[in-house]
Amino acid sequence: GDRLHPANRLSRGTAEAVGVLSRLWKIMQAEAPPADAKRDPAVLLLHGPGGVYGSDMSRFAIDARQNLHTLEGAHRLLLDAGCDSAVVAEVYLENWLTAERLLVIPQLPSLAPPTNDLIERFLREGGRLLAMGKAPKVSGRPVSWLGSRETAKPWQDHIYLPPWKPDLDPVLVRGDCHAVKAGRARVLLRAIPPYDLRHGVRMGWGIGPAAERPSASAVLTATRVGKGTAWHLACPLFSDYMVGLNFPQLEWFRKLMRELQPAPASRLESEFGNVEIVTYRHERSAWVYLIHHGGEQFSTVGNAPWRRTVGPVPPY
Repeated sequence: GDRLHPANRLSRGTAEAVGVLSRLWKIMQAEAPPADAKRDPAVLLLHGPGGVYGSDMSRFAIDARQNLHTLEGAHRLLLDAGCDSAVVAEVYLENWLTAERLLVIPQLPSLAPPTNDLIERFLREGGRLLAMGKAPKVSGRPVSWLGSRETAKPWQDHIYLPPWKPDLDPVLVRGDCHAVKAGRARVLLRAIPPYDLRHGVRMGWGIGPAAERPSASAVLTATRVGKGTAWHLACPLFSDYMVGLNFPQLEWFRKLMRELQPAPASRLESEFGNVEIVTYRHERSAWVYLIHHGGEQFSTVGNAPWRRTVGPVPPY
């Protein structure tokens, strides 16, 4: 607004605000890490061209913002679960992979062959990863290091995840889910289909209640690859969390991350999410930033946006 002032000057209020920011910046600089401090995330969230353009580039320049919703949902779910995560582009992945970090592949349809080779080497040397949704493909073929096999066509358009405790309810996940046979992978959990739809019938736009027993289709598997482990959660949890903000999904995912990464370098306990943890390291020192995403945070998908808080966030 000051730029529209007839005298083309800053108002007194703006000048005072700039002075406050200047003083705050000087105070922060005294506490900030050195310029050569390195970002040190506990979780790497892989991003690649396939996630935006499709494995065959058929979505190039077509609603690119819509194509980023899955990545945003992955970031939001990791943030709300208290994970110190960073989005890493496929071309820079080699610079960030370390044995201490968990690599998360967020429903990417495809990987470049060099990336696939890098990930397999990472696993064989003791790395850990979590692949979400349908297994990514390399040169048109599913990756081998997940160990399981999926049906070509979707099996259900929503499933339920078994609860971690018997007294809890199954957790709904919406979106195309493919039936999975374990192969050489170890089955940790089996998908619960909608009630009485165990024979491949799909509900369309409806949502059926959970069946009383799990199906034969695996939903969470673990495969040993050399010294490392590749987990596969065969459902589109990230894209559904972005659209529907299903808070039981958040509680379920928090528990999963504690199983996959029991002792990360940093993790935040924030009951209602919306506070992000960001860690930097320099020599033997660490700096931990807490970024407050409070206020009226809404999902940006759909005609009826969902509020992104289920309870009060910490005060500023």
